[in-house]
Amino acid sequence: MKTIKIILAALGFASIASTAHAQPSADYDYQWHESRLPSGLGIATVLGGGVSGFTETSVRRLTSDIQGLWNLRVTLGSHDTFALDFVYVGTAGSISVPAGGSSETLVGTNFNAVLRYSMWPAFVMTPYVFGGAGYQHYNVTGMSPPIASGIRDSDTFAVFPLGAGFAYRDNGLVIDLRATLRLATDSNLI
Repeated sequence: MKTIKIILAALGFASIASTAHAQPSADYDYQWHESRLPSGLGIATVLGGGVSGFTETSVRRLTSDIQGLWNLRVTLGSHDTFALDFVYVGTAGSISVPAGGSSETLVGTNFNAVLRYSMWPAFVMTPYVFGGAGYQHYNVTGMSPPIASGIRDSDTFAVFPLGAGFAYRDNGLVIDLRATLRLATDSNLI
């Protein structure tokens, strides 16, 4: 089952982040130094929300077009060219189960780690791309009996998130907008 998660607006806060100051070296490379960063590389925590949907037709026919999404992301290296993001993403939306009631909800839980490449990490507005791997679990709540509907009540599989976005960082505030495509291994929920 292929899924697409799009974070439209993710306002956040940085636990230990602030404006980076690039010091050009003799070979025009950037040398990072920020006296207010205890880690020296930047550790950011972003709490956000957005919308989600599916790309696979068989799943799109049974689920709501727009599902709610919330996430928590911890970034190691938020002020460097390469960063590592540890991400939790939760989703919830209605699902139409054949011969089921009207209160079924598809709840998704995703944990992943991605390597992020920032194109201009010295700027306040930083575009980036990322890719990684993770774990996805779906659970259908309110469904009874699960076997009669032809839909399983849960499924777990590997996902490979890919995407792009940009971050605005200024004096401890992080505003991050990103689009993520989560390519999934074989799923048998439906």
